[in-house]
Amino acid sequence: GLLGNAGNAWAQSIRLDVNGVGNTQIPIAIPSFINEEGTGVAVSQIIMADLERSGQLRRVDASGINMNENSKPDFTLWRQKIADALAAGSVAPSTSGGWDVHFSLWDVVRGNTLLQQTVSVAQGDLRLAAHRVADLIYEKLTGQKGIFTSRLAYITKSKGSYQLWITDSDGDGAQVALTSREPIISPTWSPRGDELAYVSFETGKPVVYIHEVANGKRRVIANFKGSNSAPAWAPDGQSLVVSLSRAGGTQLFRVSRTGGAAQQLTHSTSINTEASYSPDGAFIYFVSDRGGGPQIYRMSAAGGAAERITFSGSYNISPSISPDGRHMAYISREGGGFKLRVMDLSSGESRAITQTLEDERPSFAGNSRLIVYATRQAGAELLMNTTLDGSVKTRLMTRRGDIREPSWGHLNNKKSTAAADGSATGQDADSSSTSRGVAPVEARSSSVKQPSSNEERLVYFDYDSYIIKPEYTAVVAQNAAYLKADKTRKATLEGHADARGGREYNLALGQKRADAVRQALSLLGVGDEQLEAVSFGKEKPVALGMDEESHAQNRRVEIVYK
Repeated sequence: GLLGNAGNAWAQSIRLDVNGVGNTQIPIAIPSFINEEGTGVAVSQIIMADLERSGQLRRVDASGINMNENSKPDFTLWRQKIADALAAGSVAPSTSGGWDVHFSLWDVVRGNTLLQQTVSVAQGDLRLAAHRVADLIYEKLTGQKGIFTSRLAYITKSKGSYQLWITDSDGDGAQVALTSREPIISPTWSPRGDELAYVSFETGKPVVYIHEVANGKRRVIANFKGSNSAPAWAPDGQSLVVSLSRAGGTQLFRVSRTGGAAQQLTHSTSINTEASYSPDGAFIYFVSDRGGGPQIYRMSAAGGAAERITFSGSYNISPSISPDGRHMAYISREGGGFKLRVMDLSSGESRAITQTLEDERPSFAGNSRLIVYATRQAGAELLMNTTLDGSVKTRLMTRRGDIREPSWGHLNNKKSTAAADGSATGQDADSSSTSRGVAPVEARSSSVKQPSSNEERLVYFDYDSYIIKPEYTAVVAQNAAYLKADKTRKATLEGHADARGGREYNLALGQKRADAVRQALSLLGVGDEQLEAVSFGKEKPVALGMDEESHAQNRRVEIVYK
């Protein structure tokens, strides 16, 4: 069902629409909490919406029922309503100036009390309390960790502006962390939940940053010659794997979370990108076209030989490993579209779990039970949550423009709430990592305006190819002559891809195209110090259509003189 008017802030951010029916859902009833109407926050509706999104619980109508945590339920009535569980509660101002949310959870089948507790929060955190209550109910009924107090990060694009947003798991409480006139891609939460790594193009090329969410401090950790992209945190949070083009092609390197030297992990002429660690830190899953097309491989975290993981289909990208290590979500090209698949890593069996045709970048919830991913419907980019079998999906839409590139925070990416006994119910006691506040930052683009391209500086390519089309070798020769005539002149070779496929793989494909032009210019006598090959992937299309003519215009390298 559609979550209705749960406060003004909700209506301004993201709308949730839950569809589908799971096979073994627990029916639960939750009447309105006493005194919630006066708070401006529909606490009971938020709790129910969280539980429904899990795909494991189902709503039982409780309208018109007036009860709280101290009531004695009429279990016969609730059994007649086919409810297996019942929760009720109340909201009251706390002595510290915040809110106390009291609630009880009952087992209707056995007629006993399962849980009675109070969650205490600061004045502005009543929604957080509702999410925490949902966590506690979910954990008691399923035996699994709740993820409703975790956070999401995603990117929006609207009217030429890109923004990095951070929200609660249901899309509410959206706060902007970064605004830029240039593309931002691949945000990924640190294991502690206090930092995000991402790729920003604000300097005119892809560079990897780490962003401290609470205070807005940013630091560059990968800005080597060429393209720097696809950050992936090691489980200990001390290092990341990134994709760099500095050694030729696109290779995987390990860098410290503080930056510095980069340790090369792959050595090949093929594309190697989109790394994802196994939860124990022993293995790295990544995408490579070493077999002729993009497939997912696994290697030791120390580097070395790689084992191919995907064999079904000719194009498989964007691996995301579940925190319990049992499943891999990824994107596969099927019938001309791109669909989300989930693989059982022990058996190697996989299945498509969506009906959409433009899925991108899956990310697991911290309890491994849900996946968030980007897709496109009716021409708009949006986010979806899904259960692992695809039976229950949740649509997240925003009015801020196209929404893309989601990353689901870890289970410790939450703010502590005080339990009735005074203990912390959040998992991370460090205040820097539990703060819900986000300091907004505006990225400043390079003040040097590059000249616009013309047909004499454009080189084109076929689909999924990085071989220069023969009719454009003359363009390369003309630019080589111009560069050789003035050894002080420098050029950036900007590789691009069409709109089909994943962002990071297309970034690597654009890099291969830029490298192909660089190599052709070098063979014609242009000095290596005069050239830098970078990629924008599919982030800067010149044609916005989805027809072949538009795609062909976007598969290009632009020779831009500095």
